[in-house]
Amino acid sequence: MNDRGVTDAARTHGVTPAQVIPRRHVQLGAVPVPRRRRPQRRRDNLDVFRCTLTEEKMAIVGDRRHRRVGHEPDDHDEF
Repeated sequence: MNDRGVTDAARTHGVTPAQVIPRRHVQLGAVPVPRRRRPQRRRDNLDVFRCTLTEEKMAIVGDRRHRRVGHEPDDHDEF
């Protein structure tokens, strides 16, 4: 991950950049569903609970450009 805010938050909290985004989702009350094939990456995904991002880091990470996967939520009808 090449986002400076994400890598800075990871370094500050002693986690990997890949753990910062799911941790932010957890703190927002969402349930992240990461996809990983490698066992070590799966373990890393479960280890997002060993830190709590500060409000400042939450804002910095939330202010990044998002990559959407799937449908546009404003235009997608569930049923």
